[in-house]
Amino acid sequence: MTWREDLATGVALEHAGEVEAALDMYFMTMIDPQLGTGRTEVELHLLAALLRLDRGDEALAIAGPTARRFREHGDREGALAYARIATAAAPRSAEAWFELATDLKALGRLPEAIEAVARCVALEPNQGDGWYNLACYRALAGESEGALEALGLAIRIAPENVRLAVDDADFATIRSDPRFLAVTA
Repeated sequence: MTWREDLATGVALEHAGEVEAALDMYFMTMIDPQLGTGRTEVELHLLAALLRLDRGDEALAIAGPTARRFREHGDREGALAYARIATAAAPRSAEAWFELATDLKALGRLPEAIEAVARCVALEPNQGDGWYNLACYRALAGESEGALEALGLAIRIAPENVRLAVDDADFATIRSDPRFLAVTA
């Protein structure tokens, strides 16, 4: 059988409620030397099956590194697909939400990026990078109040963020605001 036929068999097994059998089929398909460009398609099915079976740790172990590889190659859409799986696999992981937010921002999806990075800092309130990115994203979205509040927290947690903020183009719309000047003084 071809990898497409194996994938179709796995999907049919899942629809029949045989998720474990489908997972086995996906794993076998992943080692097919003819898989080539179909790897992502099969792997996404495999990850979804792992999540359905409450095997989030295994899904995260695959999704996290794969998302990073996609980012390294400049494929943010591919990274986004895996970042979403990572947050589903580990919904209490601040790092997973942070990475999802950076992919969403890179794709120009600011409202979603703001939501994701807000989840990150809610899970890990001392995450200076998370607060800094939340400030950036809010500033870009025209949310001055929220941007200044998040920036203040980012600087309190990690004072070196002052140097970044002063020259960061993301803050162009609020740079002349007296509150920005006070926070970065």
